[in-house]
Amino acid sequence: MVIPGRPPVDAAHAASDDVVWRELRPVPPCGIRTPPRAVEPAYVLGMRASWELPGRDERTPAVAREHVREVLRVWRARSVSADVELIVSELTTNAVVHACGTVVRLTVVYDGARVWILVTDEGPRRPLQHDHVPGDDDESGRGLYLVGALAHLYGTVPDGDGTRVWACVEVPPREPRGS
Repeated sequence: MVIPGRPPVDAAHAASDDVVWRELRPVPPCGIRTPPRAVEPAYVLGMRASWELPGRDERTPAVAREHVREVLRVWRARSVSADVELIVSELTTNAVVHACGTVVRLTVVYDGARVWILVTDEGPRRPLQHDHVPGDDDESGRGLYLVGALAHLYGTVPDGDGTRVWACVEVPPREPRGS
């Protein structure tokens, strides 16, 4: 980009000046944590929405994001919508790319303090691990690192012949009106 009277600036550098950065929590080197039984998402009570999406369709992550965006708007949990949408996108993408099933099940639960995301696929039971650290030039391999940085808890459990990957995002308390 060239602005008269200023030195030339490349477009990527100019765009980065407009980005608002926020600090992410460090991701533990051990990868996915196993939740205590008391917080396993299958037992969480709250408002619940579920969808069955195509398992081998590249549009599934986008459709999942749209569903989640709308339900969080209805539930008035928009403050975490961006984080939840990114987590949903990463988990459904993993299910589409790595599982061999025809269906991906997405469930979102809001208990008033947390949003739980559960993505179940029909892929083989296998633990998700951070054994491979992506290189600087790799185009993939960072999804679960993003999930770990955005979610307060996350994990994986076998589910029938498939795998259920879940994440939990805490919702900040609302400010009282008029403050």
